[in-house]
Amino acid sequence: MVLTARQHSIHEATRRFGTTRKAVRKWLRRFLEEGEPGLEDRSRAAHHIPHKTPPEVEQQVLAARELIPCFGPLRLKQEFGLPCSRGAFARILPEPGRTRPRKKPRPPARNMAAEKIQWPAFRLLQVDVQDLSHLFGTREPMAFGLPDRPSTARVPPERQGQ
Repeated sequence: MVLTARQHSIHEATRRFGTTRKAVRKWLRRFLEEGEPGLEDRSRAAHHIPHKTPPEVEQQVLAARELIPCFGPLRLKQEFGLPCSRGAFARILPEPGRTRPRKKPRPPARNMAAEKIQWPAFRLLQVDVQDLSHLFGTREPMAFGLPDRPSTARVPPERQGQ
């Protein structure tokens, strides 16, 4: 695109490459000022971040965390009087080695769902009926549309698999 703009014209380069005059002028200016290295991609990251936490405060946060690793952001801020927000703590603390990874939940010891599907329905059941009227503060269950006595049914452990 730059060679076309230099040999022919900016208008010709825009027509051939389907871009704008502003884009062709930008790349041509970069090429004339810096040569071929000026045509390489540049970072679009900000050069200056005015609200970034100063390095001194980051060191204070990390030092406080080293002293008491079990404290979270709010408690560190209260105990050590650190001048940063919870969001700043969230950016500073997750650096490698600063936080523990979350524990994964343990898988169930034995998943019986597939096995229970094979069992015949309503065969070998143990029924448990509970009378809750003696409990303090219980209301009449029929007022809520519930049965008089809650009940549960299950297959007894000694009969499983039969």
